[in-house]
Amino acid sequence: MQLRSLAALTALALGAQAQNVPDSIMEPENIYTVTYVGYDDTAMTEFSGSFKVPTFPSSTGNGITHYVWPGVYAPLRGGVLQPVLSSFTGQWSINNTWYYGTQEDAANEQNIRNYGFELEVGETIDFSMRYGDVWTSTLSVPGTNKRASASFPMISDQKAKTMRYSVFEVELWHGAVWDFGPVEYSNIKIVSTGTQTGWCHDHPWSSRTAFTASGVTPTVQNGKTICNIDSLIMQGPTG
Repeated sequence: MQLRSLAALTALALGAQAQNVPDSIMEPENIYTVTYVGYDDTAMTEFSGSFKVPTFPSSTGNGITHYVWPGVYAPLRGGVLQPVLSSFTGQWSINNTWYYGTQEDAANEQNIRNYGFELEVGETIDFSMRYGDVWTSTLSVPGTNKRASASFPMISDQKAKTMRYSVFEVELWHGAVWDFGPVEYSNIKIVSTGTQTGWCHDHPWSSRTAFTASGVTPTVQNGKTICNIDSLIMQGPTG
């Protein structure tokens, strides 16, 4: 994920609150997002599911890079925890990553990446981001020995407890295009503090992508809202 993504996610936060983001705020044009937004006084504590590795893009070389990821995001450019599927090496690979802007954090470690593994087209990645004492992110491919898990104690308590956005995103950099077909997520589970269920529905906030969300069911258990989503498919750009 690049720094400009944090700018886009800041606009996302404004848009989720205002429901109408001016074009002058929404930059850049190469980011495509679907986002579930929790209420102001709540926070996401779990985001899990699966997604299928899409066809490898034909637009490659000269730094052209495609990023596909789900993630949890803290408001006010606070950072994003994201298992990132990347085409950078010339083959799909995935990493567990915490990314934040240096202007918000004095530390030099702007992009904390824990390498995962390479992937083949058509494989299914199970992902799980959970908050206990710290945030952890675990990746695996069923039926294989591909597995990677990382914890992120460097995320401050203030940020860790205010992850209010669950994000599905495609980023296209240095001339990359969305030529790899739809991104298909399934068996999604988002857990938020609080018992308000109104944010869990089949029409989440989105920017520049056509998508469908189906089988969306909110429940309340032990003082938390659980949003189960059978399928979410990012179909491609809308412009």
